[in-house]
Amino acid sequence: MKHSVLPFFGGVLATAFFTSCLSDVNTAFNPGETPAVVQTEPLSGLIVADTRYGMIYADKLNSNTPGKCLLVDFTYNAADAENMNVKENGYYTVTLQNQISVNQSELKDELPDRTSLLPNEQPVLAPLFAGAEDWFVCIDDYLFLPSAYLTTLEQDVKWELAYDPAQSTVTVDDKQAYPLYLRAWATRGRAEEARDTALLTLNAFHIESLVRTLRQQQDAQREDELYITLNYIKYINPQDSTDYEWETTGPLLIK
Repeated sequence: MKHSVLPFFGGVLATAFFTSCLSDVNTAFNPGETPAVVQTEPLSGLIVADTRYGMIYADKLNSNTPGKCLLVDFTYNAADAENMNVKENGYYTVTLQNQISVNQSELKDELPDRTSLLPNEQPVLAPLFAGAEDWFVCIDDYLFLPSAYLTTLEQDVKWELAYDPAQSTVTVDDKQAYPLYLRAWATRGRAEEARDTALLTLNAFHIESLVRTLRQQQDAQREDELYITLNYIKYINPQDSTDYEWETTGPLLIK
């Protein structure tokens, strides 16, 4: 995977139809870049995209296949004729300005060795960087996770999100949270080939197995409050691979 340097145009699990503010919008609305998962609308067979704002449709989505994760930039206008029968249609019709493919991978259900670095491991500066909080959302069991990391422009970087199914939740800041481990490593290039560079990326991890595990551990009264913590390597001494530091986030809600 090559670097995903993300431009800027401007948590719930599966987003339900028409539970968002779009149904209350009376004029044009542009939320900025928004995570989305492509689906086939069951009644019409149209290619649509599930977002935190509801299901959206645009002709430009037809170039995608169901299950693909995107970052979409769209404008919704309640006055458009296509949106006069939104509830009957099952989706909002929008104007799609741009769509960017998001890196997708499966959540790994086993932990790698945490006592040593992966080959060519890269430091993660922040697993959820400031300004991208709206990108941290779970849609159709895909957890969209924006991250900032330290690399070089000559390197390709892969990402891994892992958990231990046998581990129970832990108490963090009075929340019951499940520990996840986020790691990045270079597949090409050497650190000395260029100066260290901070880049931003967005990954979508399929976390259906984790959600199922969390649901089994949660009681019925707290089933809508699913928290995780992210463990990541924040510092690596480029001269000494035994000198590195783990960091852990506070509890993050992914309901």
